[in-house]
Amino acid sequence: MNKELSIQVFSVRDKMTTAEDTRETFKALASYGYKGIQTAGACEWGYEKYASAAKDAGLKVVGTHLSLETLSNIDDAVRIHKILDTKYAGIGAMPGLWSADLSKETVYDFIKKANDTIPKLKENGLTFTYHHHEREFAKIGNDTIMDILINELDKSTSFVLDTYWLQTGGVNILEWLKKLKGRVKILHLKDYVVPFGKGGGMITKLGSGNINFKEVIKIAEEIGVEELCYEQDNAVETDSLACAKASAEYFYSII
Repeated sequence: MNKELSIQVFSVRDKMTTAEDTRETFKALASYGYKGIQTAGACEWGYEKYASAAKDAGLKVVGTHLSLETLSNIDDAVRIHKILDTKYAGIGAMPGLWSADLSKETVYDFIKKANDTIPKLKENGLTFTYHHHEREFAKIGNDTIMDILINELDKSTSFVLDTYWLQTGGVNILEWLKKLKGRVKILHLKDYVVPFGKGGGMITKLGSGNINFKEVIKIAEEIGVEELCYEQDNAVETDSLACAKASAEYFYSII
C-alpha cells in the first residue's frame, strides 16, 4: 500500500459544478497532497474532460461510483473506465437502500442483478466494488445485510469499507478490516465526532473526531488495502476545500 491519500470527490461536489470548476478543484486538491480521486456519479460534461482535468492536475482515478444500471451496460462501463484509466468499477449503494420500504426481496434482487453483471466486468479486466453505509448493518433474520452481501455477491467483489459507517453501524472497525482481508482495495477514511452539547454523531474532517486512524491505517496495510480515500459527505464546519486541506495535513502528519 502506498501511504498516499486520495479523495472521494463527493466531499467537494459543491466545487465541481462545471468542467472549469472541476479543473480548478483538482489542481487545488493536488496542491494539498492528494494523489488520486474516486468519482461520485456520472459526469455531465463528459468523461474525457473529467479524465483530462485529473491527469493535468497529476491525479490518478482510483475507482468509480456509478449506478448498477450503468455498470450493467458492459460496453459503456468498459468505455468509461478505459477513459478514466481505472479498474475499480463500483457503486455507492444498492438501489432502494434508502427506501422506507426496504425489504429482503430488494436485497436479493440487487444481488441477482449484480451477480449477472460482475463476471462480465471481470472478463473485461474490471473489479466490481461495493461501498456500504450504516443501513447494511440492519438484520434480516440472524444476518446483517452486509453479511448477506459478503456471502452472496460474486466472490470477486471488493468492498469499499468506510470507517464512519462502520462506527455508526455499531461494529468494530478493525475487526471488520481483518474480517475482509484481501477483499478491501479502497478504504474510505471518514472521521466521527460527537458535537459538544448535542446528541448523536456527525462526519468531520480527519483528525477532528474519535477514530484512531493510525491503527486503522496499520491494519489496512496488513490486509492488502491499496488506496486510502478521504471522504467527508457534508463539510459543515467550513468550506469543503478547507476541510479537504486540513484532512490531508492531518493524514500526512500521522503516517
